[in-house]
Amino acid sequence: MKLASVTKQPDGATVYHFVTRGDWSNEIIPATHFDPLKATNAQLIENGFPPRPPGDNAGALAVWKSAVQGMKTRVISVPVLSCTRH
Repeated sequence: MKLASVTKQPDGATVYHFVTRGDWSNEIIPATHFDPLKATNAQLIENGFPPRPPGDNAGALAVWKSAVQGMKTRVISVPVLSCTRH
């Protein structure tokens, strides 16, 4: 895995772009002030978090809250067209 570039987002998040054998992935480090419990679904997705489940499912919301509170970094795979044959 090779670090290809680093991008600073307007909201303060940092995105590290990696490439391995032609496949790209991004590691997103949200801004220090980012709070997934207060973020909109659009902000969650932009920062690599799963969207909030529907509000009428208390069990799913409890599991989601537990998961996102422990997340420090997110790795997002980026699909890339490749000429590699397997």
